[in-house]
Amino acid sequence: TRSSDLANVRLRRDRRHAVRSAPDSEFNNAVCLTARPLRDGERFEVVMVKMIARWSGSAEIGVTLVKPGELTFPDTMTDVDRDTWILSGTSVMKEGNSLRRDYPMNLDEFREGCRIGVARKPNGDLHFYWNGSDRGVAARNVPTGIYGVIDVYGQCVEVKITDETENMSKARPRTLDSNRMKSYEGLHRFHEYHGRHVVLSEGGHVARRTSSFNNGVVMSSEKLQPNELFEVCIVRVAKRWSGSIEIGLTTQSPERLHRATFPDTCTALTRGTWAVSGSTVLLDGATHRDGYGLSLDTLKENDRVGVARHADGTMHVFVNGRDQGVAAKNISPNSSIYAMVDLYGQTEQVEITSKKQLLVDESGGKAEKVAEEVPADRKSG
Repeated sequence: TRSSDLANVRLRRDRRHAVRSAPDSEFNNAVCLTARPLRDGERFEVVMVKMIARWSGSAEIGVTLVKPGELTFPDTMTDVDRDTWILSGTSVMKEGNSLRRDYPMNLDEFREGCRIGVARKPNGDLHFYWNGSDRGVAARNVPTGIYGVIDVYGQCVEVKITDETENMSKARPRTLDSNRMKSYEGLHRFHEYHGRHVVLSEGGHVARRTSSFNNGVVMSSEKLQPNELFEVCIVRVAKRWSGSIEIGLTTQSPERLHRATFPDTCTALTRGTWAVSGSTVLLDGATHRDGYGLSLDTLKENDRVGVARHADGTMHVFVNGRDQGVAAKNISPNSSIYAMVDLYGQTEQVEITSKKQLLVDESGGKAEKVAEEVPADRKSG
């Protein structure tokens, strides 16, 4: 490998992280390419892990026909004058020249926890993505055989490939790789729309809050059926905050909340929402009852918490497989319901543990043994 290829960027051992080596003194010369060409429709996506306020501008992303082994790595990828398409700020650049300056996505607003991506569609159209949202056609007639490009530029100091990108095998220096995902076959997923401080990984099965103590709302990717349990395990906590995980149900879809901007906390929703915070049950943001079940503020790493709407229209919360009893009533079994989890306060990361199956049988029989009712003397309140 040429020494110039590694001048100001290094890859971590997993080859999924790219870090600019001297961010306080250098703002460029940190271009990375994927180790193999992208397949048609395959999204190359990264999340910003770390930024610095010292410089102007931020990461740039795109594609190139130039193979990593044939490229004389430039200071920035917009300097390449052949077979390269790059998004810089809001400008789509081809071979260093502007194709359009008003693309509806601004990379200068790229911040920690945000995701950006690029994909070539089978018809040759190039699309860019912001937090999983397709921002439309950026260029046309892009040939096959392209490599993904990320320039860890300006305020952007470190990025990581997300699990939207398939395994980049046969990696070599200055090319990025993706590890194989842990098997989550048959489990629920989080929806791609979520609070602004959330990063999803492992194919949508793990959610992490990247900063502050709120803006960590995540939702089930699909509507829940009556008697279907949605459950997560707490993976990481941070003692510096007060409060902890909140969980509930809502009739508001992730798409609707995305259009209106996700709330800071799930208890801020004021329509069609039932949530448990600590040992308080809230209906549309107002206290419905106190002293419910085991306080969620007491949960620790490796504890599990879940929620289900039973066929009789009641909401139940489960802690480590034990039913905490009826939290709310009169939820229509015919309404569209999504599970909602708030990575609030001390809870920083969770992992989905529930399968897409019913908690009780179709005839309304008793709950499975793993979801037995907690004796009253073991409930807090």
